[in-house]
Amino acid sequence: MYPKKWKSAVVAAVAAAGLAGNVVASPTSTSTSPAPVTLTQGVVHGTSTMLADTTVNKYLGIPYAHATRFEKAISVGASGADIDATQWGDKCPQTNTGSAAMLDGEVDDSEDCLFVNVYAPETAASVGNKTVLVWIYGGGLQTGNSGRAEYDGSSFAANQDIILVSFNYRLNVFGFSNSPAIAAEDTNVGFWDQRLALEWIYANIGAFGGNRDSIVLMGESSGAASVDRLVVNPPNVPIHGAIMQSGQASVSASADHTGVQKWTELATAVKCSNDDAAAELSCMQAVNATVLQQTVEQLSLNFFPVNDNITQSGTPLVDAIKEGGKGAHIPLMVGTNAYEGSLFVAPYLQSAIDASGNVNTSMLATTIESFGILPDAISGVVKPFLDSLLLISPSHLLMSLSTIVTSLIFKCPAKEVAHAHLYASDMPVYRYLYSATFDNTQQGHLIPALDITNIGAYHSAEIPIVFGTYSVYDSVSPSTEDQKALSRVMQTHWADFAKNPSNPGFEEWNRVSHSHTHDMACFGCDAAPAGIKSMSEWEIDGDCLLFDTLLKADKPLFK
Repeated sequence: MYPKKWKSAVVAAVAAAGLAGNVVASPTSTSTSPAPVTLTQGVVHGTSTMLADTTVNKYLGIPYAHATRFEKAISVGASGADIDATQWGDKCPQTNTGSAAMLDGEVDDSEDCLFVNVYAPETAASVGNKTVLVWIYGGGLQTGNSGRAEYDGSSFAANQDIILVSFNYRLNVFGFSNSPAIAAEDTNVGFWDQRLALEWIYANIGAFGGNRDSIVLMGESSGAASVDRLVVNPPNVPIHGAIMQSGQASVSASADHTGVQKWTELATAVKCSNDDAAAELSCMQAVNATVLQQTVEQLSLNFFPVNDNITQSGTPLVDAIKEGGKGAHIPLMVGTNAYEGSLFVAPYLQSAIDASGNVNTSMLATTIESFGILPDAISGVVKPFLDSLLLISPSHLLMSLSTIVTSLIFKCPAKEVAHAHLYASDMPVYRYLYSATFDNTQQGHLIPALDITNIGAYHSAEIPIVFGTYSVYDSVSPSTEDQKALSRVMQTHWADFAKNPSNPGFEEWNRVSHSHTHDMACFGCDAAPAGIKSMSEWEIDGDCLLFDTLLKADKPLFK
């Protein structure tokens, strides 16, 4: 179990991952409107945008469900009403427990937040049968929303001729209350939101020109972990492939089992504590949402899901193998960034700078030891280890610690998940490494006081490249030609996988094999800074021989 300050910092880093709200611009829309789409729930009126001389129809903020606080949502009913789908809907209430201000301020908070967005090629409705790629955002299950410029699906629609769909789901205490008055199978309402959204997509995507029998899931960070859960415990909707970027929900070095304790602490703070659990729940449902948010932040509480064996399994990796693959037998793409951990380590390093401008390794060592991961036998060597790294440079210290975090929380678990899926399903598994860095996306994550001018391919750095939304950083510095070229390459590979997960036709990207040889791809590696090169798992997984011993099939640390 990790202490609050670690969880808060992780959540803060996750919330910051790829958000950089001060540099994200809203998508540019044209004045034209696409033909309305008639659904059972009403007539949807969208907007359109031009991208590379191609028109994309966007239907934003379509309600898919309504919910009472802490309870499972209910699908929207039939209506002949007009639905304004010209802008993103409100995001679900966010709880930011690790930084002073929320970074994703593009849309407002509201408990009326269960909306879906559809980005479709102009000809999709008339031609039909388009592949449907469904995006699930990350944010540590505490923050995040689908209404972000970086998540705009227009490039996928314009350049890859597919439909991209995204949606909001409830988060933090609003999505995973852990109230003792609620049965375990009804507690993870944020995950039930996801399943309800998928049911909406399956029922309605045909009206937008999508093929409901060609739905592929894609998520990053906790969004990837959500995809993993949906693979292990499939929804009532056929899924034909899954893409997991920098996240999984199968193995972890530690777990959080303190949900009820946190609920009680929150209830006490807002004067709802009651020996009668039902009365306590009723009181909590009546508390002003902003008061709940502020109190959660003041107490540094992070709320995570429970193991209900419906939306989240207690031992998913073990179950997938022992039960002969209880999950969906579908093709999988899974990958990590070269320095995922730098986004999480950098704030600790910055906070350890003393008055003289040097890194206080004693302070840093105390913080690391408090995480509770390290065996007691080696806790005494942490400071000498940090000192040895710092002797070279602060940058070397940052990148070395980042490598450890990357391996323990991202890379080695990704390897385990890839091979477990291969064992269980014998379906194609494609694994990748993202290694590119660009000046405009690095800004905001650097530590000038320590002369750290590059933190590597950090957690979430690939998102604007995959989505083709790198231009949101042009206000920092112009996108480079390598950046644009790499985006075309990666997005095309993602789309090719979505269109035919079993046989995407990759030329330089072989399937994962148990031989660990020539069985993965690197995007943005030195040998191909604007493209892809084939590589072997054994080239990068050597340290997993150590870190795998720290992993267990339990609740994931990285939600």
